[in-house]
Amino acid sequence: MYYDNKKGENDLPLNEKGLLSEVQEITETVESLQMKLRMAENALQELLRTKAALEQDLAIKNNSIFIDREKCLGMRKTFPMSPRIVSV
Repeated sequence: MYYDNKKGENDLPLNEKGLLSEVQEITETVESLQMKLRMAENALQELLRTKAALEQDLAIKNNSIFIDREKCLGMRKTFPMSPRIVSV
């Protein structure tokens, strides 16, 4: 079936109007889903950056605890710790 390009959509048969409407709806849905995908990917990247920063902080804290236990605790035990009350 051949239609003149000069005719508007109003001149199309109902089944073609329905198909055009469906195509438009699918196109809008795809665009919306692509935008949501981009937003989700951005959120994922931000979460990965946050995770890396937290892992780095945790590693630093674990290292600090290791140094305190292995290097400093032994020395602290050798210092006399008798509680004294100093009056002013």
